[in-house]
Amino acid sequence: MRPMTCRPLAILGALTLVSTVAATACHDATSPDGADNARVVGSLNLDELPGGCVHRLKLETVTNAAGDNNHIPVIVAKGTQDGPVLALIAAVHGNELNGVPLIFRVLQTLNVETLRGTVVTVPVANMEGYNRHQRGFLDGRDLNRLFPGKTGGDSSKSYARVVFEKIVSKADVAIDLHTASVGNANSLYVRVDMTNDACRSLAELQTAQIIVHSTPATGSLRAAATAKGIPTVVVEIGDPSRINSQMVGEAVDGIWNVLTAFRMIGDKAAVVRHRKGVTVCKRSFWIFSDKGGFLTVRPQVNTWVSKGEVVAELRDLYGSLVKTFIADDDAIVVGRSMDPVCAAGCRVIHLGTTRGEFLQGANDGHA
Repeated sequence: MRPMTCRPLAILGALTLVSTVAATACHDATSPDGADNARVVGSLNLDELPGGCVHRLKLETVTNAAGDNNHIPVIVAKGTQDGPVLALIAAVHGNELNGVPLIFRVLQTLNVETLRGTVVTVPVANMEGYNRHQRGFLDGRDLNRLFPGKTGGDSSKSYARVVFEKIVSKADVAIDLHTASVGNANSLYVRVDMTNDACRSLAELQTAQIIVHSTPATGSLRAAATAKGIPTVVVEIGDPSRINSQMVGEAVDGIWNVLTAFRMIGDKAAVVRHRKGVTVCKRSFWIFSDKGGFLTVRPQVNTWVSKGEVVAELRDLYGSLVKTFIADDDAIVVGRSMDPVCAAGCRVIHLGTTRGEFLQGANDGHA
């Protein structure tokens, strides 16, 4: 099934989450010997996998220079009853890792004996970037500008095609898990096209601090999946190359909301838990520096700034003030630079505003 609309359930009370590790004859998805017991597969055939099980798989992707197959770790939790397929994709950027423990936490508490449908998880989609502690693929290119990829294309496009066709295309709904890029910090926020009803509903189920209206960038996983009729949002969780445990825990609650709203878990009386005080931004924008110097950004993420307020300053290496950066509207800080070393063209601060309407073609350069 592929639900094109998925309005959140009414708030009838708090959803009680039961932390029950699936008790089946299948392997525990997060046991220490998980990689050793993972089964190598050339394709992901969900219909052939037994229900009531958690399946650890090594999915073949493309061959390397030695002629050996590379693999992606895939963990599939398949329920005992029919239902939607939810895909959780982490680390499309190889150093954006908060999605990894999120997936582990979901699987540790998901009871496949009562699950309706299937949860397909990819802890690390960009294995080449992950192994190199870098954002991009083997050749340094951004995979999230190359989807749905190209069969017979260069290495990055070929890899993106495999990820999309073998995994993402199997989903009825997808969540793409990211963090800030190197040198920056993010709030816990969702990036979504709010003019798409199905995607908007999916975003509203997340327990984010901020929701940012943004139409997907060409070549992003979100754009390719949405074009195929798979409602998809990006969830940004904190900072790169480190684990923000509190944000991860809050983001996990959003996944439980999705499972509940799609009737994959719980009974008919189960309800979603919405976060109070979510800020919905009609647009967002980065302020960039047109000069180089030593950068100090004043506000923290998820705080408000006023129109005309100084949000950052740049000094030369003799201490003289080179430039001040001013907020041109009342706005919330979605993300910010954490790196004081600032060359011309570097990002300074990401601001979101609640004024205006949800516009078509609203894109701040993200996915």
